[in-house]
Amino acid sequence: MPEPAKQPIERNPSWTDTENEAIVADYLDMFREHVEGQRVRKKEHRLTLIENGLKRSEASIEFKHRNISAVLAGMGYPYLPGYRPAWNYQRPLLDMVEILKPSESFLAGAEAALRQGLILENEEIDPTDVFVKEPTTEPKQKEAREGLRRMLRKIDPATRDMRLREIGAAGEAFVLDVERARMVDFKRPDLVAEVKQVSLSDDGAGYDIRSFDHNGEERFIEVKTTPGAVATPFFLTANELDVSRSTKGWTLYRVHQFQNHRRILELTPPLEDRVTLAAAVWNARLRPESGVKGV
Repeated sequence: MPEPAKQPIERNPSWTDTENEAIVADYLDMFREHVEGQRVRKKEHRLTLIENGLKRSEASIEFKHRNISAVLAGMGYPYLPGYRPAWNYQRPLLDMVEILKPSESFLAGAEAALRQGLILENEEIDPTDVFVKEPTTEPKQKEAREGLRRMLRKIDPATRDMRLREIGAAGEAFVLDVERARMVDFKRPDLVAEVKQVSLSDDGAGYDIRSFDHNGEERFIEVKTTPGAVATPFFLTANELDVSRSTKGWTLYRVHQFQNHRRILELTPPLEDRVTLAAAVWNARLRPESGVKGV
């Protein structure tokens, strides 16, 4: 273990590219240790950075690590437990994460962690505390905010989340537990067994969980899960949208930060009032007048 380092006096509040590169590399190294099941000694990492010439205090380093968590969460990735996202980062840090993150080792480790649940903290969540209001999950600075949106278009986290079926299944199981716990809170233990994961028997129903409200009225819950921030884009099928428009009691649970700090944002119809809907795939058929035989 490194000897306690003398805390430097910070004279320049702006982090240089060299400093950003060092701290991002250190964060990803801690991430790798965590994915591999090693104990992450965060204080040692901070002191090592200082001993290697980073003229920042431990508190400043720790907060910058939280900034990096925010960048990763904004990109739809899990982040290191214990470093909750701090969203007031600036564009240079985003650029540095973009440069260092796409390494094969990080991407492979992130997907392995998602599949194996190694980042899940297994915290017990009070079902009355799991739901959140729509929070701000983007940096305040306009330049950094636009950079994040550009990066989201490039990495397409919605496609990744859809591909990782283990995450979707885990999210549905989590919501099933939450809803059953809510029945107990509603003093309706008779309905606990009636809360069902419909997707197991009918994946075309347009919702995943059948539950109930405090009055015993049916609710039909579509679950969309991401390891990233609540603002991470997601796919909605035409059938799910149609069912949302035609079914009383339909609602969407956006389960986010799943492997760090699982929370749910509830979106009720009309969805167009809460989300921007854009066609991702078109069902194309040749017109009969196109002249192609067999149409």
